[in-house]
Amino acid sequence: MMKFFKKIKNSIEFLQNKVERGVDWLYYSMPAAMRVIVVLLMCVSMGIASMIITINAIYRMGKNDAKKELFEMEHIKNLPLKNDTVSNRTYQKLEELWK
Repeated sequence: MMKFFKKIKNSIEFLQNKVERGVDWLYYSMPAAMRVIVVLLMCVSMGIASMIITINAIYRMGKNDAKKELFEMEHIKNLPLKNDTVSNRTYQKLEELWK
């Protein structure tokens, strides 16, 4: 079983190193001005995406509130209790309580 987990761990580390090398190559191959532009574009796009998601969620909440109907609560009139588990006196008290 430990061999299986070691294989998974090694696979994850290999993939992590490969991605890290790719990002490093991409980062260091860009000029400084291009890096700033990329960071700003990422910030703006993620900001716009978060605003869209928030506005969409607010819209859906308002839309669902308009569809809701008011529910009326009904009290339970008689509980179907077995006489062998509850004494008659307790059953009568429960009936008085629910009236």
